[in-house]
Amino acid sequence: MALYQAREKRTSTLRASQSLGFLVGTALAVAVAFGLMQNVLSRPNDRPGVLVVRINPNTAPVASLARLPGIGWTRARAIVTYRERIARERPDMVAFNSLGDLQRIRGIGPKTAEGLMPWLRFN
Repeated sequence: MALYQAREKRTSTLRASQSLGFLVGTALAVAVAFGLMQNVLSRPNDRPGVLVVRINPNTAPVASLARLPGIGWTRARAIVTYRERIARERPDMVAFNSLGDLQRIRGIGPKTAEGLMPWLRFN
């Protein structure tokens, strides 16, 4: 009888330590997953082809401008064309001093301009 009780006590201790290990492992996995999600959600965007740094519309190439949300290739080319025209007509002036100046480009309204705020910097 004593042998049976000793074996039962070891088995119960083993089960308790396995359950504790499972709980600790699960809690650790949840914490790591939460940390990774926080890291992903706190970044502006790290997907390939998506802009991560602020750009200056007075100097950025078409490819960089095209990656801005709501811009695309057509509007990016229009921005560069407008910028080049202003540079030819008034070499002492920059085309874009603020988000409002971007609204001179066809297809860029107040809502689109406001959405660009986190991605742009001006002189």
